[in-house]
Amino acid sequence: MVSLRPALSARLAATAVIVLAACAPQSRQHEGAPPVFEADADRDGSISAEEWRQSGERRFDAIDRDGDGQASPEELARSFEAFDADGDGVIDAGEAPTVIALGDADGDVRVTREEFQAIDWTREELDRDRNRRVNRIEFQDARERVFTNADRDRDQRLRRNELEDAGRFSLFRF
Repeated sequence: MVSLRPALSARLAATAVIVLAACAPQSRQHEGAPPVFEADADRDGSISAEEWRQSGERRFDAIDRDGDGQASPEELARSFEAFDADGDGVIDAGEAPTVIALGDADGDVRVTREEFQAIDWTREELDRDRNRRVNRIEFQDARERVFTNADRDRDQRLRRNELEDAGRFSLFRF
């Protein structure tokens, strides 16, 4: 019998704990799929607009730690783990395409913790009312723009290839 090294065991345990906030457990159909596919509640291999919205609600709840319906820049800056679903220390398009659009400073379609900390969460495309906080509606509006831009075939469903391609293109159009 081969025993796992303590570091590997700790890494596996941490990864299990950091899974996207309140997402459904992974099914066999989603093996090898980007972590964002945990939003696929009906397990049909795509994420519907409604599944995307519900996933956003869960994610916002995980970010809004004080439950006031407003995510402060501090709450957002401390929410790296809510987006880094696989716990590898980097957010990729398969985990959070919205974050890639906001924070990929070096163009590698990944956001490191340092890039994440540098995101200006009060920028106008997020903080529409300019009160230096992102409320639930603003958060969902940003996610809806990501969904719309990623849904290349306009069928109101995101498939794996659309999400993978989403990280290569600007998700916010102004």
